[in-house]
Amino acid sequence: MTGVPRRTLLAVVAVLVAAVVVTGWWVRRPAPGGAPDPGAAPSTPAPTPSEEVPPVVDLRLATFNLLASRHTRPGGDRPGFAPAEERMGGVLEVLARHDLTLVGLQEFEGDQRAAFAARATGWRAFPGTTLGPGVGENSVAWRSDTWAPVRTELVEVPYFRGRLVRAPYVLLRHRETGLRVWLSTFHNPASTPRNPGQQVHRDAATDAEIALFLRLEATGVPQLVTGDMNERGHYFCRVTAATPLTSPAGGSHDGGRCRPPETGIDQVFGSPGVRWTSYDVHRDALVRRTTDHPVVVVGARIDAADFPRARRPGAGSDQADED
Repeated sequence: MTGVPRRTLLAVVAVLVAAVVVTGWWVRRPAPGGAPDPGAAPSTPAPTPSEEVPPVVDLRLATFNLLASRHTRPGGDRPGFAPAEERMGGVLEVLARHDLTLVGLQEFEGDQRAAFAARATGWRAFPGTTLGPGVGENSVAWRSDTWAPVRTELVEVPYFRGRLVRAPYVLLRHRETGLRVWLSTFHNPASTPRNPGQQVHRDAATDAEIALFLRLEATGVPQLVTGDMNERGHYFCRVTAATPLTSPAGGSHDGGRCRPPETGIDQVFGSPGVRWTSYDVHRDALVRRTTDHPVVVVGARIDAADFPRARRPGAGSDQADED
């Protein structure tokens, strides 16, 4: 038999070895004792369920004194304004223009509440019209496609001459994330020619409000406070001295020294951990023909990571909600 030239044989062997390396055509025996073969390719670990990311809610809310209908009726002290029923169109336009989902309403009389209930599509209010004509001049309202009520409560607060009125605070659940927030609103008495010397009653109202703020802070659920406080820096300093609440308008209270922000009497506060993203005071033509107050519009971000108790297990369902 004719021998194969050595050079040709070496070339054939080289081709075969290369094919084995490229195609991976071999069977590797397990290492003795079942130990992992150090030469084997590392195995891919099985995927583990990722931890749930705490939800974040970005919202826009306002405090809005609607100018009570009694002021604009014939003989009222605001004759330059249209009647309340006509002004309700402006109220609804303000809510839509600023993309609000939460609002605290003051000077919200019975005829105004009825008009709101009939015309404010997609909004719910408490007390609104739910408790009859005697309750609801201070009400909170929310977009029902965004928020669901969990608890609706009232607290007694002194008003003119110490007369007690009931102010609302409501626990709401964000429908998409299950995050819960408290929303409240107040209207403290002003000193006027008809009702002079109301400081003592404003102070008593502030005392009642501070007591509520502390109770709600103890729940671990973030709170948002709105209202016509009929005070500026004095109210800010009292609230921030007694509670950890902050204002989107700024200001500070450290070491016993209070530095109130430049605000009007319409104010907003929130729990520490609520991140204020915007603060605007609107006095445009729409607002000026709707009410005699500015509308304070605030942006806020609430991160469930900062409020572990704000999102209870099963919070995504509507069970136990009042809607």
